[in-house]
Amino acid sequence: MSIQYLKGVGPKMAEKFKRIGVLTALDLIHYYPRDWEDRRQLVPLKLARVQEAMTFQGEVESVSFSDTRTGLAVVSVLIKDGSGTLSCRWMRKKSFKYDVLNSFRKEFQPGVKLIVHGKV
Repeated sequence: MSIQYLKGVGPKMAEKFKRIGVLTALDLIHYYPRDWEDRRQLVPLKLARVQEAMTFQGEVESVSFSDTRTGLAVVSVLIKDGSGTLSCRWMRKKSFKYDVLNSFRKEFQPGVKLIVHGKV
């Protein structure tokens, strides 16, 4: 059976699947992730290693929002745990239709516990 007849797929999504070689439901079942990251291991902030992807848990200490001249919206969050602090940064291209980082404004408040993952 063609993948386009699966609920929620349709012709447009089927075309995207076709580009990666998925034509049938059986192909989709046998399409495995290219790689996998184990984000369950939380690392103390003092053990952060530059250029490595790691997962940290901390409490939001401060938050700032800014815009760049090149049209990016930037959120900077300083998190801390008992061992140290870490500055985290998210960037998105600004949109005239909606605030792309609006949910961050609501969620990132001082005192909120946060788990982050990314390259240090």
